[in-house]
Amino acid sequence: MESLIIYPQSQKDLKIIKAFLKAIEIPFEKLKDKSLPRNPSPSGDPWFDNPENLAMVEKGFEDVKAGRVQEVTLEDVKKLLGV
Repeated sequence: MESLIIYPQSQKDLKIIKAFLKAIEIPFEKLKDKSLPRNPSPSGDPWFDNPENLAMVEKGFEDVKAGRVQEVTLEDVKKLLGV
């Protein structure tokens, strides 16, 4: 069985989530260690455990938000590869 980690955005959200879980009789526990790894990979790929790799991904997101990207079509790739 898989487990979920939920990140409520407020104390109110936390109370609602706890009440809901109690109401539908799903057991839960409070974790004492808040420094759990936050690997964003659904498969737990260890590549994402490296802080340098995560920083590279975050920089890519920032580049997209700032418009520092260039669209490349399949035709562009074929031209670059000479195919």
